Amino acid sequence: MIQEIATKIDMVSNEIIDEYFEDHMRIFESDNEKKREFYKTISIKQKRWSKQQTCIVEGCSEKSIKRSHTIQKSGPIASVSRNSLVYVPEQDYKTGQLVIKSKGINEASTFPGFCSEHEKIFSSFEEDKNLFSEEAITLQLYRTVCRELFRLSVEQEMFQKQMEEYISFRDSKFLLMTKERLTEKWLKENDVNLTSISFREDSLLKALEKNIQEIAETYNVIESQHLAQLTEAIKNNNEKSLNASVVNVDTLIPVAMSGFGAFHVTEDRRVLVFIGVYPNVEKNETCIVLFSSSEDKDYFNAYMNQFTNILDLLNIVERFMVRGTDHWFIHPQLWDDMSEQKKQTILSETIIRGKGIDFPLDYSIFDELRSEIIEYAEAVELPLEEQNKLASEKEKLNKAFKSDS
Repeated sequence: MIQEIATKIDMVSNEIIDEYFEDHMRIFESDNEKKREFYKTISIKQKRWSKQQTCIVEGCSEKSIKRSHTIQKSGPIASVSRNSLVYVPEQDYKTGQLVIKSKGINEASTFPGFCSEHEKIFSSFEEDKNLFSEEAITLQLYRTVCRELFRLSVEQEMFQKQMEEYISFRDSKFLLMTKERLTEKWLKENDVNLTSISFREDSLLKALEKNIQEIAETYNVIESQHLAQLTEAIKNNNEKSLNASVVNVDTLIPVAMSGFGAFHVTEDRRVLVFIGVYPNVEKNETCIVLFSSSEDKDYFNAYMNQFTNILDLLNIVERFMVRGTDHWFIHPQLWDDMSEQKKQTILSETIIRGKGIDFPLDYSIFDELRSEIIEYAEAVELPLEEQNKLASEKEKLNKAFKSDS
């Protein structure tokens, strides 16, 4: 009798599990319940970003200020603002989609990173509208790396909590569905009291576990390589030891950006590259900074050697916007003038992250600037190779996007 009861319970529970494997979403009674479960752990992310934390500087136990700017408010952020507002891509926690939101320049590019004392190390250039010295560039890279470490730690905590919450929700649903299918009458007749049902072979959880592991591995690489090398350079006033490239462009690229992207050199070897894009509207120029670890020097140099002119640099910026980081701030007018289809293409590719920063875009983000550069280049005699590049750049401008008119 006991064996028969156990066999029936196994049969019913396995039947439910098989149905779940066919469609993981069947355990949700409605879209609202699904959204509620998947996004209720988002509050962890929101709280971490909005509350004071322990200062990120190693060995400091002081509380951080609430808003440390990653990118300077005065200068880069202000240069891409309209009425003290910039546009930034952020995740809509109700839909899970990436959307463009308006943000004031006081809040843009901030995180609770440094205590008031360590915040002072950036004061020499924080109010300045330019990055003049190697020291200033190194300090800017330092807080860019610190901000990314903070972001990764928040995401790891959020995904870990999300996994725990989902397991609890899934198992409670399995228990309820099993009881319903066995029927209350059968459970009473056979004196069965089911209290829990659980299993581990879940592809959805494996995907979450893989995501958490990848975040942890990325965090460890950045902390042990990029942060360590920047800290050492600052400590010893040896900025030249860094594996970095700084280019000043005599035109305004209407986006401010910091973060990192990556490309694979083998299936198992990934190179992380940090970027900073700092426009200066008053001088009509843009400073572009790229940085990688000394361990990846040869790969980084080979990557950078592909880019020889201003159009190439514009392509780097566009690649990082879509294939690298979503920590960018764009001039509202530029975004408003785009067709809705083009906006959605940029945002959908940004959130998918299917390709690395070694994959070019087949369309243009900065149409007006690209057109001006092409027009200028066509006025001079160019080698055949450069002419072919121009033809490719024109094709990006001609990429078909439906207008909204």
